Amino acid sequence: MAAVTREQLHAIIDDLTEGHLEDAREALSRISEQVDRRALDQQLLAAGVLVSVPPPITDEFRREFRELTRLDIPDEPVSQTIIEDRRARG
Repeated sequence: MAAVTREQLHAIIDDLTEGHLEDAREALSRISEQVDRRALDQQLLAAGVLVSVPPPITDEFRREFRELTRLDIPDEPVSQTIIEDRRARG
């Protein structure tokens, strides 16, 4: 990537539409979160809290997850079944 001066960068930003500016803000926020997460993951690995770090969730995974068929379970909610089962085991 070619070097850009602050002045050139300011000019580029000034030329952005509000929509593109918001897209840029969101992208920078995601990058910042990813950097913070990576640093935290490395600290947790070094401390022995984590044995490994799962790979990041991809857009393809998110799309496939949204397309999953939801199951409708009749009667009571699954959470209620779990609570009753735990009470029975006492």
